[in-house]
Amino acid sequence: GTVGALALACKALGLLREAVVAARFGVGWVADAHAHASTLPVFFFVAVGGLNGPLHSVFASVFASGRRTEDDALQTRRAKTRSAEPEALSRAERDALATSVAFAALCVGAVAFVAADAVARVTSPGLPPEMYHTVAAQLRIMAPCIPLAAVNGVQMAKLTVFGRLATPVASPAISSLCVIVCVAVATSEWLPLLAESCAAPELLSAFLPRPEHALAVGTTLGALAQCAALKREVSRLGPGAATLGGDFAFARMAKRSGERKMSSVSPAQRSARATLADACATSATHQLASCTDLFFASFVASAAAGLGYATLLAMTPLGILSTALVTPLVPVFDKNKHPNKWHALRLNVSSALAAAFAATAFVAAVATPLAAPAIRVAFERDAFGADATALVATAFATYVIGGFFFVARELITRVFYVLGDAAAPLKIATASVFVNAALDIAFVLAFGLGARGIAL
Repeated sequence: GTVGALALACKALGLLREAVVAARFGVGWVADAHAHASTLPVFFFVAVGGLNGPLHSVFASVFASGRRTEDDALQTRRAKTRSAEPEALSRAERDALATSVAFAALCVGAVAFVAADAVARVTSPGLPPEMYHTVAAQLRIMAPCIPLAAVNGVQMAKLTVFGRLATPVASPAISSLCVIVCVAVATSEWLPLLAESCAAPELLSAFLPRPEHALAVGTTLGALAQCAALKREVSRLGPGAATLGGDFAFARMAKRSGERKMSSVSPAQRSARATLADACATSATHQLASCTDLFFASFVASAAAGLGYATLLAMTPLGILSTALVTPLVPVFDKNKHPNKWHALRLNVSSALAAAFAATAFVAAVATPLAAPAIRVAFERDAFGADATALVATAFATYVIGGFFFVARELITRVFYVLGDAAAPLKIATASVFVNAALDIAFVLAFGLGARGIAL
């Protein structure tokens, strides 16, 4: 109820954000450049560190197990817990796990910042030469989103354990607001007049985003504001949240590395690291399928921007369904993850899949025939013309028809994460990359379907 309503409001604001971006940039080169540049930062912040992502799912399970262990007051109950479930991580081990994740994210962010031009040329080889400078500049601006993903995921996990889902579900709205403000300011008609009347126009221009960088600046500021909001909400939980751990103790990590106490890593910590690594690898493999689409989209003018609009539009109903179904069920799955409760777990998953099928079938039946009229009403103005409407509507209808498989994948993947088995989703995701690449080659290169072929 509340989670679904918040997700709906958040998606509505995201739709407004896309309408503002479409009116200012359409499917032109600025939007196209941002679609290519945002692949890596948005993947880390949204897919890895976002709601129901690997960090959120794995850390929520780790924190929940730790909280149950620390809440056991009777020795007999502790003994039963140890015999029924794997050993929970200690406070220091939870800190170490969070710190190692943050350190890895910092390293990836630094590489993305330094090698932005090389990343752009490797992932999007078909772009016009003059676009690479803009793509690299936007990637450098958004590079901080990568380490911020660690903060985002850990804070969301803490709030989930305490049942405080409102802020994690609503926090993406902060990012949408930041993008809207940055785009509105950077493309406003009164900005040149303000610069002329300013006593120090050079100083003003240094603090205001350029139009071609507005989307990247808004994305990064939104990530910072979102993490700050989550951190503030966690601080209001009181001492209970502090005992969960998950703090970023870089000094302690450096001291521990210097002493080379690798032998002190417990089996529980090793298992949690393996699960998290497999989960992130699975998400990376899913993202590789999207990168494959962008690889081929770089050879088709405006395809990346059009597919980006279509994906975000499709995620409005599908994201609401996924959030409303998966987020409240993660703690339920965690309670039933032990072998003696697998029957209840199967019933939970079956009921969730049935609800997902009914909901996505209804969405597809309604949204498919209304795709073009709805996009025309929502987006077709200023820089967004009729050709852009046709492109986005076709891709949107294709994505919505396959919506059940998206929601089912999210649901089943979370179940595997809770069970501590991320190998099966990784194998399936790896196979899907090769299938997606083969279909892109067939539809785009062999049949010449362009952006429609990539969406298929």
